[in-house]
Amino acid sequence: MGSDLDVLYRNYNDACHGDGYSWSQAIYGLSDGSWVAAVDVWNNCNYNKAHLGPSDNYGYTYVQAKCKNTSGAYSYMRCNTSRP
Repeated sequence: MGSDLDVLYRNYNDACHGDGYSWSQAIYGLSDGSWVAAVDVWNNCNYNKAHLGPSDNYGYTYVQAKCKNTSGAYSYMRCNTSRP
């Protein structure tokens, strides 16, 4: 399994697989390692993505945005996080 280990404080978080259908997860986490929100989806970037809306929807302005490949299979993964 792969994951984005960079600590980036962002406002929205999207994850998808660029070369096929696999499970991916978009995560909002706190600096203590706990998570605020997460969403899993079986997706392809052309059709769907694991999308978390603005982080203030979950009670925080900027949180750690991470993306994770939860399928266990090798796949090109796209993780989009951005400030507002």
